[in-house]
Amino acid sequence: MSIKLGNAEINAVSLIEPYGFDVTPKFPERRDGAWVRPSNWPEMPVINSGEHKANFLIKVSSGVNDTIGLDNYFRFFAYSEQTYPYRHFDFDVDWGDGQSERINYRVHQYAGSGSYDHYYDFNDLDPSTQFNEGGIDYRVALIQIESPLSGIKDFNWRYLNNYPGGNRQYQAVNCLEFDIHLPSAVSVGVNYQGSYLSFRDLQKAKLYAPKVTRLDTYFQNTPRLRSVEFGPFDNLISIRGLFSDCGLDYYPDIDTSNVTEIYSAFQGMKTLKYENNYDLSNVSYNGLNSMFYGSPYLREVHIDIPSNITNMQRMFSNCRNLIKVSGNWDTSNVTNFYETFYYNNKLVVTPDIDLSSATQMYFMFYGCQNLRKFPTLNCPNLTSARSAFNSCYKLKRIVIEDMSNPNASDFGAFFANCINLRKVIIKNPRIAPTGTAGGAGMDSFFQSCRQLQKVPYIDMSGCRRATNMFSTCESLVDAPEMFTSTLYQFGYMFNNCTSLLTCPDYDITCEGTGNVSLDNMFFGSQLKDIPNFDWSRVNYAYRAFYCRASGEVSLDWSNLNYSTHTNTWATREIFNGSKALHIKEFKLSPSGHFAYSPFGSANLKSVPFVDASNGYNYNGLFDYCTSLERGALSGLDSNARYRRTSLSSGAFLDVFNGLASGVTSKTIDLREAPSAYILHPDTIAIATSKGWTVTT
Repeated sequence: MSIKLGNAEINAVSLIEPYGFDVTPKFPERRDGAWVRPSNWPEMPVINSGEHKANFLIKVSSGVNDTIGLDNYFRFFAYSEQTYPYRHFDFDVDWGDGQSERINYRVHQYAGSGSYDHYYDFNDLDPSTQFNEGGIDYRVALIQIESPLSGIKDFNWRYLNNYPGGNRQYQAVNCLEFDIHLPSAVSVGVNYQGSYLSFRDLQKAKLYAPKVTRLDTYFQNTPRLRSVEFGPFDNLISIRGLFSDCGLDYYPDIDTSNVTEIYSAFQGMKTLKYENNYDLSNVSYNGLNSMFYGSPYLREVHIDIPSNITNMQRMFSNCRNLIKVSGNWDTSNVTNFYETFYYNNKLVVTPDIDLSSATQMYFMFYGCQNLRKFPTLNCPNLTSARSAFNSCYKLKRIVIEDMSNPNASDFGAFFANCINLRKVIIKNPRIAPTGTAGGAGMDSFFQSCRQLQKVPYIDMSGCRRATNMFSTCESLVDAPEMFTSTLYQFGYMFNNCTSLLTCPDYDITCEGTGNVSLDNMFFGSQLKDIPNFDWSRVNYAYRAFYCRASGEVSLDWSNLNYSTHTNTWATREIFNGSKALHIKEFKLSPSGHFAYSPFGSANLKSVPFVDASNGYNYNGLFDYCTSLERGALSGLDSNARYRRTSLSSGAFLDVFNGLASGVTSKTIDLREAPSAYILHPDTIAIATSKGWTVTT
């Protein structure tokens, strides 16, 4: 292509796609242009207006792969008319192999099945129709069914047939082409229940049956289908799954003005573009479910959504090459957006979507890696929205107008993995889903939003879970102000927030009830100061402050005991690595459970003298506290270690004086503590006289 600009002529122009990725999908089996009939197939007879006929081309194998006896078989069901309780059967059949039948009788509706079948011999068919496929020779039979007098009211050739010697069903797949012209038929073989028939050889179809009201799943799973022609319909109401997983690369002309259900109608088709091809004015409230689900090559859709629609579940789900969706959308009544755009990883543009009635947004935009922006989230009725925008990599800014539904349960991973999300604006701060199942509530809400630096105030009153809420938000500097008094799960909340410096004094009391977990809450952060939390309800705090934070804290560990948590990791390394830890108030309870280094801080210098009687296990209370200078406990009656601490001989005297008397099989371990080696025997005798073994 050349372009002339003034006197200059440009002979080569490079066009760069605006989306930053290859938008040309590959079509490994795509056939462009009109379908061409194979030269070895017999010509289909012309059916004139007013005639009642159905013609089929089927392939018949040489028998090499005919393992269950039905490859060379055709069956159909039909009756001409019904005058209750009798059915009339009146038609002629030419089976295409030199055999024919005249069928004319009248029986009670329960006396006869109306089913007719025929087995073929490969050698009885015209050799000029022979072809080879997959190493097997086939010949083609032309079947002609006609009802010249009374017509056919009910006709079905789409069967699952029982094979000889068993009751399992075999799919009738040997039809190559059909032309059904039945002006009187009210049914032409629809299976409303959606039985997954496979007509893998069907390439061309013509259907004229104006009285038919349903065509559900009629061309479902026809991967080689290339051409379909429809006659007009008087009152077609459902095309549910009509072209699901078929081979068509265009949308056939079909009158949908009366259609109420289009559920999965175009699922998995090989089309590139949809542009208001069908009239959706009468589609029912949930009739668009899965409409384009899994269409592998679909790139652009322009579709108008009428106001009566309430359900758009999976409408575009798994359309991996879809880039743009446009149209006049009235979604003011839509409640269900479950997986609407799930894994549309090339999607860039969508219409403005009214979410005011939305209650369900599970995985709505999950994996939409190229979605750049989204209008304001105004969804005051939202209840379930797990992973709604999970892995929307290009999303940079979001405005939350209203997500305040008090009956909300699950907003887990809502913006998780939005790795470029930088700015969040929250107008109504109440966001408080109450679900308690793992992953529900506010679990992982902003997890791995690596560019997020700041979050406005969030009122989570009523919310119970916030596990991983900001985990791996590597640019977050200040933990946001939040109402947290009803939360009991703070685990991993700021885990690996490697830039985090400050955190407010959150209320972690869970309104005075329940057990609170701080599991890995600040693991790997750069927190400067340890927040002044009320620890009275905490029962699990593994590595809660495994970071370089400093601070003077009050510790009420009355709930960290064996009765609330038997896991020895519950109190392990709570303050491991803290830069400067000072404990101004300390409270333990009976059954205190501290087997493994709850402090684990080389900078802890002293612990207040507190009641430690009736403890379950204090053996690791002071592990790795190499700077500890004072740590006597009152009434200590369980094993304890002061190994490698810096207690003076006087401080050890205080420890021995605080030990409970009359114990048996209890040990106090002082190994590698420098002052332990110079203790006077009389000092050690204080402990041994109470029944203790002292190890130095």
